[in-house]
Amino acid sequence: MSPRLPQLAESFRTLRANLLFSSVDRPRRLIAFSSPLPEDGKSTCAANLAVALSQMGKKVLLVDADLRKSALYRVFHLDRSPGLSQVLAENDWQTTLGKAIRRTETQGLYLLPSGERPPNPNEMLASEKMGQLIDLLSKRFDYLLFDTPPLLQISDAVVLSQRLDGLVLVVRSGKTSKESLKDAVELTSNAQTDIIGVVLNDIDFRRERYYYAHQYKYYGKYYDEKGEDKKGGKKETQVG
Repeated sequence: MSPRLPQLAESFRTLRANLLFSSVDRPRRLIAFSSPLPEDGKSTCAANLAVALSQMGKKVLLVDADLRKSALYRVFHLDRSPGLSQVLAENDWQTTLGKAIRRTETQGLYLLPSGERPPNPNEMLASEKMGQLIDLLSKRFDYLLFDTPPLLQISDAVVLSQRLDGLVLVVRSGKTSKESLKDAVELTSNAQTDIIGVVLNDIDFRRERYYYAHQYKYYGKYYDEKGEDKKGGKKETQVG
């Protein structure tokens, strides 16, 4: 084991605590993850938080609501279908839901994959049936985490997050521009979407030559969004 892993694990527990206690009066149990642009690491961050929450003894459902470009089924080595798109397309959707929700190898953590790509993702996420599904799942699980598409390309994330307790915005160090971040924040503000926090992802501390206390790394048997291990272990993540 790398000597840095205990420190990284503790830092991720701090990230978990920051998110969970960001609102004392109204616990945030339904959380969306998005980013300004693709490949900022939103799926990896959502998976990390889901694992950390389950390690608290909580029952957690990770929902792949990126119906256009799903990733989480590869991360957890599970089948893509049946998934969310099939649940929303079926009349007897509660029966399909029982088949679509999968157990992962992490105790207490479940995955609802995206399913096959539908012709109308935005309409599905905005549908009355999606609202009914969220209501039902919120009664069965302690926490629901939703991986959603990038904010600046399509409106899916904004549409869905309005049904939830808030959104975590993931940006990638050295990639996400200030203009993109500003546009994403403005978009969510105009839609009255509550941003819980911003995760600064993929920091190379050896390159930048500085250190932050609140960094974490997606470690163990879980990998990046493509299910591939990152070489060199250079990349870490900070929340602010």
